[in-house]
Amino acid sequence: MNLLDVQTETESFSLFVGESGSGKTAAIASYAKLGPLLLLDFDRRARGILGHRTALGDECLKNIEVKQYDILNSFKEVDAELSKLVDQSKMGKCPYKTIVLESVNTLEVCFMNMVDSIAALQKGTGIQNKTVGGIRVYQPQHYKFASTAFRQLRDFRLTQLKGVQVILSCWIVNKWDKPTTVNDNGVEVKLQYADNVVVGKKLHLTEKMGEEVPGCFDDILEFYKVEDSRQVSKVRHGVRFVSSIAKSTNEKLKAVGDLDLTNKCFIDELHRITRPSQLTAVTKGA
Repeated sequence: MNLLDVQTETESFSLFVGESGSGKTAAIASYAKLGPLLLLDFDRRARGILGHRTALGDECLKNIEVKQYDILNSFKEVDAELSKLVDQSKMGKCPYKTIVLESVNTLEVCFMNMVDSIAALQKGTGIQNKTVGGIRVYQPQHYKFASTAFRQLRDFRLTQLKGVQVILSCWIVNKWDKPTTVNDNGVEVKLQYADNVVVGKKLHLTEKMGEEVPGCFDDILEFYKVEDSRQVSKVRHGVRFVSSIAKSTNEKLKAVGDLDLTNKCFIDELHRITRPSQLTAVTKGA
């Protein structure tokens, strides 16, 4: 296969990140305009999509199928569903154009909790199920297993879905560090005794997963909102295709860098840039 034959319009593997209320859920839901969308909802927050009913329209929302799972201690049901979808997609029979997993944050907790279940069944693992006041205390093995499990989920399930847009979501939080200054030699150094300040954003994951996850995706889109301090009800939404977190494999999106989404449909705006000669119309499911 020639490199130029690689599918980019019908297949993608993306991570949508942002703080609560940044617009990532509305952006994900807009993919239902392309055809049937399956939402594997681990956070049990799918109802938030209904807050965008007026903007997206009922025809679009009817294309969204939601399956909710309690995965805090077991991933078997989800793995079985994904395995079935992989088999269907390889035969060209997957009933969905887009498959969404919400969210990476909950997946990480699920994978870490699975370690205790494994340790209970297998003696000699060296893992102790520690709790303080009923709260689990995680150990290095938990973090390592979660990172490994996510990589296997990506390699053996998600990237095996053919002809499908695959999207995962993740929350981001402020990244704190010491402020910097330039010394007499022109070198930027940290002010070790100064108070920490916000220096950017980071994925709301443990250190191990935070290092692992970004490298697993082709594209990472950072959604954000800006509130007007003088008028609380006035909020501007947007998405960054290039930032300290965001990245894109699409040259046109990289050239745009930052896109205003206030009162706009994400998939329409995306196609306006990447497919200027095509209009996005709602494609009804079977």
